[in-house]
Amino acid sequence: MRLQIKNFSILEDIDIEINDFTIFIGEQATGKSLICKVYFFMTKVFTFAMNETFVANGDLAFLKQKIADSFIKIFPEYFWANQAFSFSILNKENMVLFSINKEQENLNLKIEFNDMFIEIFNYLLTLLSEVNDEKKSEHYAVIMLKNQYE
Repeated sequence: MRLQIKNFSILEDIDIEINDFTIFIGEQATGKSLICKVYFFMTKVFTFAMNETFVANGDLAFLKQKIADSFIKIFPEYFWANQAFSFSILNKENMVLFSINKEQENLNLKIEFNDMFIEIFNYLLTLLSEVNDEKKSEHYAVIMLKNQYE
């Protein structure tokens, strides 16, 4: 999986392959921890938001709002409000799976998914619409537990 970060805080142009075991080595205050925090957000927090969306019978707009809300909690607005930036997660085929962008002029976060993700997401929503809320909660708990041990 690749992580791309452009113009976020002290990170100007990062394009890095993240494997099962990746080590960052460098001077103090050069962005190592920030890269890890962005990666955590783009993978684990995204998964949590997606699970919440399924349990709540939410749609893509609901998911985007959950992601934006989580982003603001993890990265306070003063950290990024005055700059344009972008984050992207790419798969092994270099296809962008998920990205967050902010333009200079406003505070709005633009959250985008590739077409394949949207198709799968909508298909899962259709399947889950047939499952009752109690069962969704059970599945949600199993998914959350699984994600903790990945």
